[in-house]
Amino acid sequence: MCDASLASQVVNDQNYGFCGICGVEVPLLSQDQVTAIERTCSSALEKVRAYRAAHGGPDAQVPQAELFAPVYEKHLALTGVDLRGVSTSAHHILVHQKSCLGPPCWSCGKLLRSQYDRHCSECGAEKNLG
Repeated sequence: MCDASLASQVVNDQNYGFCGICGVEVPLLSQDQVTAIERTCSSALEKVRAYRAAHGGPDAQVPQAELFAPVYEKHLALTGVDLRGVSTSAHHILVHQKSCLGPPCWSCGKLLRSQYDRHCSECGAEKNLG
C-alpha cells in the first residue's frame, strides 16, 4: 500500500489507546502504517551509523533529534499526531500498535500495556485472579 493511501486513514479512522510509557493517548498504528514507519526508522539508523563512522565511532555525539526527525514526520503524516517531545524515542513509536497492547482495563477502560498485565498503569486497578 502506498503512503498516500495510508494518509487517508488520518484521524477519522484512527483508533487511540493510552501508552503508559508516553503517558498520553496515542494513535494505534495499522500494520501498513508500522511498515511505513519502520522503513523511515531504518533509513534514520543508517544515517546514525554513517554519522558515527564519520565523527569518531560509537562514542560520537549523535544529533538524534535531527537524524530521527523524519520518523516523527512520517508518523505525523500518517496519523495527524506529532509525538515529538512526547514519545521517549523514535523507535518507541513502533510499539503504538494495537497488536502490541493488551485488552481494555476492567476498571477504567484504558488499554493495558500487554496481554499479560494484571495491573492497570493508568488507574492502578488490580485484576482479580480469583
